[in-house]
Amino acid sequence: VATIEGHDWAWGWNVGATVKVGEPGRLAVAYRSRVSHELEGDATFSSAPSFSLPGPLAPLGGALNARFASGPVTAKVELPDTVSVAAAYEGDRVGVLADWSWTGWSSIESLPIERVDGPAVSEVPLRFDDVWRVGLGVNYKTSDRLKLRFGTAYDVTPVQDAFRTPRLPDQSRIWAAAGFQYRVGKGAIDVGYAHLFVEDASSNLPNQDTPTAAPAGTLVGTYEGKVDIFSVQYRLSF
Repeated sequence: VATIEGHDWAWGWNVGATVKVGEPGRLAVAYRSRVSHELEGDATFSSAPSFSLPGPLAPLGGALNARFASGPVTAKVELPDTVSVAAAYEGDRVGVLADWSWTGWSSIESLPIERVDGPAVSEVPLRFDDVWRVGLGVNYKTSDRLKLRFGTAYDVTPVQDAFRTPRLPDQSRIWAAAGFQYRVGKGAIDVGYAHLFVEDASSNLPNQDTPTAAPAGTLVGTYEGKVDIFSVQYRLSF
């Protein structure tokens, strides 16, 4: 059993603008930069095997033991940048909101975890794709106190079929959401529910990048998923 822990902090930046279109309309655009992390931490192996080989095989045993040795590790990852464009129309009773977002997930080719001094612990090839998401929502004000909310979205996965792993069996999904807001005095209660219809995902993942490398084998299978999100919030203005 291997436990890997790491930590880091890094800087990023955001920029955005909002333009008023007529009296009820708004148009906004925002950009969030990439953030590069160089994590430092430790890898801890428990119940790891110990190899003691005789004669000329001794170096091989030492190399295998080094693979399962606990110690400090590092990992580099560049989190993606995002671009978002949104529009809103707010009438007396009906409000319409729409947004489109792009995320540059291709900044993450793999996740290498390396020892500070020694062989690598692991490297997971991810090969993420750049993706987009589009959403549409409607608010309907039935009274001064009650506002109904409905929305949907289509969210594309960055995971390619050829690199889907059990760690992240992600697939594109459709959101369906509904909720309401009820004002109580100077406060408001927000209740929401969303169901995600996740497309079935397939796996035909080779154990190594090169078919002739050892150990050989391919992970073949399918993944099914669904998500339900329920939220309650109370806001107080003063």
